[in-house]
Amino acid sequence: MPILYEHLDSSFQIIVYEIEHEVDYYKEGIDFTAFDQKEFDAIVNPLKQLQWLASRYWVKKLSKQHHQLYLEKTELGKPHFTNYPLKFSISHSRNYVAVICSETNDVAIDIEVIQDKVLKIKHKFLHPNDFEQGDDLAKLTMIWSSKESIYKHYHTKELYSFKDQIAVDKYYDSKMHYTLSNFQNQKYSEVFYKKIRGAILTWIIDN
Repeated sequence: MPILYEHLDSSFQIIVYEIEHEVDYYKEGIDFTAFDQKEFDAIVNPLKQLQWLASRYWVKKLSKQHHQLYLEKTELGKPHFTNYPLKFSISHSRNYVAVICSETNDVAIDIEVIQDKVLKIKHKFLHPNDFEQGDDLAKLTMIWSSKESIYKHYHTKELYSFKDQIAVDKYYDSKMHYTLSNFQNQKYSEVFYKKIRGAILTWIIDN
């Protein structure tokens, strides 16, 4: 399995990889619960099945736990384990899957393949103060992906609009600065990013 990027230390772990195996390979490494089986059975698209399986496979692998992990979701769909204190976030785009895990810090991650599609949807997520307003595909994808990570990080109905509430106003070598409006609970102002083989990876980890 080709790992495209990894960061492994005592505080958090990130894996980005390209799906190359079939369904049975990933199933063997997950140890399905009834909840897992119900979710998987509801997925019809073959690529989405592989994305789901590969994501769960790597969450289990990074957890280093051999017992069955019981996953549930909040009302807004944020996944968590009920029998192990691992904080994690997953994302996928085409054949790329990204996973971030931490036992101590809240985390969020997103990955987006750079493609023309972003031009068709930029009007839905661009804030007037975002650092890119033109047609630069990589920069627009950075903004889009960063807003996905920011939303996952806070995960609340109070943060309801990428376009109106989240402004990604600056970017540096490895991180972007953002501000939130009409939102009382902003804790951080930075989201990290990395370009990986035609895709943009963004993530947030609490300090």
